[in-house]
Amino acid sequence: MGDRELSNRDAERGVLLGMAHYQEVRSGAALALDQILFTDEKLGQIFNVLAELRDKERIDRVLLEDTAKRLGVTEDLSFLLSDSPPERQVLRDYYALIKEHGTRAALIRLSNDISLRANSTGSLEDTLKAISLSLGTIQIAHSPLSQEVSPLRETVKEVMENLERYAYGTKDFPGIKTGLRGIDDYLFGLNPGLIVFGARPYLPLQELAINIALNTSEEHHVLYATGNITKELFTQKALEMLADFHRGELSNCLTPEFFQSRMKSLILPASTLTKKINLLLSDNIRSAYQLSKQCAYLKAKTGLDLLIVDTFQDLLPEIRDSREAQVFAEQAARELKNLSTTYDLPILVLSELSSEVDRRVKSTRPKIGHLRDYGALEYRANQIVLLHSTRFDNERDQIDDDKINLLIDRNDRGPLTEVSLTYHDKGKFSDRLRGVDIF
Repeated sequence: MGDRELSNRDAERGVLLGMAHYQEVRSGAALALDQILFTDEKLGQIFNVLAELRDKERIDRVLLEDTAKRLGVTEDLSFLLSDSPPERQVLRDYYALIKEHGTRAALIRLSNDISLRANSTGSLEDTLKAISLSLGTIQIAHSPLSQEVSPLRETVKEVMENLERYAYGTKDFPGIKTGLRGIDDYLFGLNPGLIVFGARPYLPLQELAINIALNTSEEHHVLYATGNITKELFTQKALEMLADFHRGELSNCLTPEFFQSRMKSLILPASTLTKKINLLLSDNIRSAYQLSKQCAYLKAKTGLDLLIVDTFQDLLPEIRDSREAQVFAEQAARELKNLSTTYDLPILVLSELSSEVDRRVKSTRPKIGHLRDYGALEYRANQIVLLHSTRFDNERDQIDDDKINLLIDRNDRGPLTEVSLTYHDKGKFSDRLRGVDIF
């Protein structure tokens, strides 16, 4: 315990030195940290002095002393200008350490305060309000470091170096690879944010999502959350894909003779699926709030790198009033966006497209406006990809082996373009750029 307190005090002292020597560190730390997170009360007071000077390009002894006197701080500040600051990368590690230890210490102080307040004779309502306010202050102080500011010149250098590494293949995409190069090249993989894949009912959107889930779970923790299919049906579809069975073959042709003749073909796929310990399923999702609770639990317990939601409409209650339904859709989209921001998480959301469009227009090429609940999704999504095929059989509600076009109609990381995949009735997708399966 003593080492932990010592390391935390060293982190607090190191951040103060960085703030004293560099204006960008001074302003960045002032936004990213809070006095409540300092376990050393004296250093917390010095932090307030430096945070007050966050807009000053340079500070000297006189300016420090005058500001400290104005704030009522009497601590010795001489070490700020005499000692050398840590390296900038170390400072970021110090930020994280202060947030971790400082938040725990603040919660311990709050718990002691709750005991004192609960035993007092004051109003219970006032006590609860004060506790809620204190907890809210701790939550705000512990918010992500995304508020930290930095000079543009440093960001330009970093971006240029990364672009060169991507071009020469010495650095992977920043996002999670789907295994389909056409998607990865233009979306830069699946990055934190809201990524919407939309399709009409007769297109194999769900199969594409299962392909991506199986592939990404090789190296990443993936949660496939759905109110659309059961865990058993998901597993059956995955077995069909891996065993090269036709779609629905396990359900439609399952007889003792069939099972005995094809059993060997299922052994290896079944073994493959049992090894996918990073792929988790939740088949009773009914709200975005329920999803956020599951993600918080998984993030803390095992880690979570990708969330796939099948489908967005399953998160919404059944409401006939169109205006009220729009309000619920906007709320669900906002909660998913906040979930992505809070946990720095890519969220792949499947969405239905309205089939009514087919009856009103000759062309079936989808547009963003064809998304169901598009008003809620359009303004929250970082990327929107729409599936499209020129050949399909509406009456049989299925398509033959054919080209599936992925229309990238919104993309905050690259161009708006069109990617072609080959879909097989066995549930697999082939990348036309490489001609190989995802598996």
